[in-house]
Amino acid sequence: MPMRSPAAAQSGALLDWNRFSSDTMVQFVKMQADLLRERCPKTPVTVTMRAFLRKFDHVDMAEVVDFVSIERQRRREGENFRTGCDN
Repeated sequence: MPMRSPAAAQSGALLDWNRFSSDTMVQFVKMQADLLRERCPKTPVTVTMRAFLRKFDHVDMAEVVDFVSIERQRRREGENFRTGCDN
């Protein structure tokens, strides 16, 4: 992972890190989807993605599963909450 820097001098390293992280997540989900398809061939493999969360490539993720749903949580005025995904 790129080290912190006072300037954006490491933008290339950060881009490489983001691509590596995205590819790793997609490959992990693909591995799980392949296992599920092997055990339950008639059941579609689904994944729920969070809208506007850009920690991985949504298009690449959608290509390895059968169905994608988008989770959208609306915040009420004055409400402050976090989920397990909000790190």
